[in-house]
Amino acid sequence: MNDSHDELLQLLDELLNQTIDADRHSQLQDILKSDPEAREQYLEYLDLHFDLDRLHQSIGDLPPNADNLSKLVESTRGAPKEVASDPDSLELVAARARWTWWASLAVAIALCVGVALVATSRNPSESSRLVEHKEVSPQSRIENRSHVQLTQALATKFFGEATPPLGSFVPLGHEFALSSGMVELQFPAGATTIIEAPAVFVVTDDARLELASGSCSVHAPEGAKGFRVDTPLGNIIDLGTRFVVDVDQTGDTKVQVVEGEADLIAKQQTDDASPSAATPINLQCGQARQLLIGDRVDILEIPFDDAAYRDQIPDRIVRFDASRDEQGNAKELQSVTVQRGGIEHEYQVDELIGFDMIHFQGGSDANIITAEQQRDPIDTTHSKQLRSRYTDRDRHLCSGLINPGGSNTPLSVNPVFGDEADGARSTPGFAIRFQKPVINSAGPDVVFFELQVIIHPEQGDAFHVSPLQFTDGLRTHTIESYDIDLASPESKFLTPFRLYRFSETPTSLGMLNRLPHAGGTIHSVRAKVIAVGIDLSDLGYAAGAEVNGLFFQDVQDDENRIDPVFIGGLPPTP
Repeated sequence: MNDSHDELLQLLDELLNQTIDADRHSQLQDILKSDPEAREQYLEYLDLHFDLDRLHQSIGDLPPNADNLSKLVESTRGAPKEVASDPDSLELVAARARWTWWASLAVAIALCVGVALVATSRNPSESSRLVEHKEVSPQSRIENRSHVQLTQALATKFFGEATPPLGSFVPLGHEFALSSGMVELQFPAGATTIIEAPAVFVVTDDARLELASGSCSVHAPEGAKGFRVDTPLGNIIDLGTRFVVDVDQTGDTKVQVVEGEADLIAKQQTDDASPSAATPINLQCGQARQLLIGDRVDILEIPFDDAAYRDQIPDRIVRFDASRDEQGNAKELQSVTVQRGGIEHEYQVDELIGFDMIHFQGGSDANIITAEQQRDPIDTTHSKQLRSRYTDRDRHLCSGLINPGGSNTPLSVNPVFGDEADGARSTPGFAIRFQKPVINSAGPDVVFFELQVIIHPEQGDAFHVSPLQFTDGLRTHTIESYDIDLASPESKFLTPFRLYRFSETPTSLGMLNRLPHAGGTIHSVRAKVIAVGIDLSDLGYAAGAEVNGLFFQDVQDDENRIDPVFIGGLPPTP
């Protein structure tokens, strides 16, 4: 086997199994950028993966009498090299298997066909669905492929479908309805587009985007000239530039050139109501036009607004890595990748700034969670571990202090820290003191991980974060959505965890560490870990300011409460 193809196959396995780390993901991207053949193999591999997934969803597991399947698979081995007359035959696929990787692909395709044949005896309606799917020819699939990559995404929701994984190729001709968030697409010649919701768009070819509605910021550097954005009322052709296109739901279009130049071509309506191209209007840097629908397309000069252009997706937590249990579920945090000032930085967990919990007042349902193999410290008399340290000394993403107290109204005065005697008068929530100051740098400065049960809100549970002491200019900041939420491909299912309930509400850190519990049970509903970055600038801290601690409260906007499982400060950016 050729070593490069062997390595590509291994990388693709890691990508689809969600075990790929940042370095390996970067290695895969480099291979795909430099090798057209590798890109074709990548697309074939994805097709196979999704076909197997569809078959599994349609017919379930194989029946016990599928004895002939192994014979069918075996028949693909040692297939003749001559081209068969039937272009869809397994023999042709095997004949093209010049490398062992392709032979493996042929075997897997045989598996798909074998499953389909077995399924025909199970349920006629199920087999008819498979036949209908099979009628899509391999050639038409190839024609619908592109080399346009989804490179970044933030809090995205697509109507009727899941968000594709980062690094995947966008199919040609597929209409995407982006209901929330934003995505970045990278086109082969170097053009990038950032599309903001709500938006409806189609990648029509490797240098062309159709925008039916929404906002799209385009950067087409040298080498990407000719990149085109089509809207219901016009076409915008790049001449080496940055521009932004806004299309409302009626099709009215605004075009603003931020740098360089672009040609705007209105779609004029002829007598037979079919569109015809008008003379191009050349737009230079700082110029803007609007296309309005009427008896004909009107072209209006409008004021230029450079704030409309988005040069990057906002700074955020991009992804994180964790150790896995035997089922592939996340256990302990290993690293987190954060975009800060437009640049991605990867931090190992040892590089993050730890903290001590200095105050806790829980809500009425406050309790703790631990990993399945852990136990509540109160049950382990020889251990000096404290419950509070499941948040400040523990890397498990399924252990922490959940359901702390909160307030509908954000804090505007210093929180009160009470002891056990006057704990009831202390401020609901919890406070942390960093083991060394966190410096306010570009982008997020603190990472916050939450356990979210899969039947709870996708966007995560809202919370307030406040200074420990309010001074002029400082304020509370409210987090209402997460960088990586339940719907994000970067979120991870958690290993099983235990839930311990307290006999009463802890109103102080002392009570938290000594209250008896009603027994620990494995939580019956699965959960994922989600994450959000906290930018200290949003609390009013100046650039370079040293921050010693923070105060957290649940927003109490619904019956769900925040379940923090890991918090860490980020080192300052260089």
